[in-house]
Amino acid sequence: MDKSARRAFQFGPFVLDPSERTLRNGEERLDLPPRVFDTLLELVSHSGHLLEKDQLMRDVWPDATVEENNLTQAIYLLRKVLRDGEAGERYVETVPKRGYRFVASVRTVETGKTNGRMGDEQSSGQLDNGLASSGQAGSGQAKAGAGSNVDASTAMAKAIPAAPRTSASGAVASSFERLMLIGFLVMATLLG
Repeated sequence: MDKSARRAFQFGPFVLDPSERTLRNGEERLDLPPRVFDTLLELVSHSGHLLEKDQLMRDVWPDATVEENNLTQAIYLLRKVLRDGEAGERYVETVPKRGYRFVASVRTVETGKTNGRMGDEQSSGQLDNGLASSGQAGSGQAKAGAGSNVDASTAMAKAIPAAPRTSASGAVASSFERLMLIGFLVMATLLG
């Protein structure tokens, strides 16, 4: 790998770039709160392997005492951002009472420092575990400008797909849906 390239992970339509701390869906940049990004990086880095809850919490929050609920909320956000389960695409598997496993096929790729585009694929051994197809997940996540300086709640609002304004029948979204989104944004602020 030459000095102008860096290692990133590709799964489905997403590219996770640890050195730039970015998650992209095609050309769209999806901003995640720092701890949620760290959770995704840990899962992807250990793709195909069970990560125990306690170990994940120690790795993602090394200097803090956190409860399992913090990890649960981070996983919830990841599933929303990745649209886990939509169109049959799975990314994060819950292993009841134990932890989580990243189940999508992951490839190591090179991205150039100057243009941020993917380059040649690299052999990735365990990462390309073939546990899930590499079909396209749904698109529609909101963009945040490159280099934008936003707090966790703003990043959450930009990263998660917008809540539908109307239902299939044309009715306005329920108060419950709006309250759930607000609660979710508050939790993300606390996680960040």
